[in-house]
Amino acid sequence: MTEKKNIRVLIVDDHGMVRKGLRAYLKNHTDLEVVGEAKNGLEALKVCEDFLPDVVLMDLVMPDMDGVTATRAIRRQYPEVQVIALTSFKDKGLVQDALQAG
Repeated sequence: MTEKKNIRVLIVDDHGMVRKGLRAYLKNHTDLEVVGEAKNGLEALKVCEDFLPDVVLMDLVMPDMDGVTATRAIRRQYPEVQVIALTSFKDKGLVQDALQAG
């Protein structure tokens, strides 16, 4: 019998409370495993290198390296990693940039 593999998740957001809330929510799903957190895109790239998540929950507006830039880099370096954009902004240009980044 094949053992079901958990989906490995990286949470990326510059707000600690958002990361904490997402982690608490995901903890209730037995098929999900949070493998790391990052507060900006630069940290996200490092965590991807160290833990190779299956999915990245990516905030789009962050200091140092924004989510769109980080998404481009992750999709280029780790094409098997899926990125889900998280944002509270309604800027259509930002959303379009995120979609184009992958």
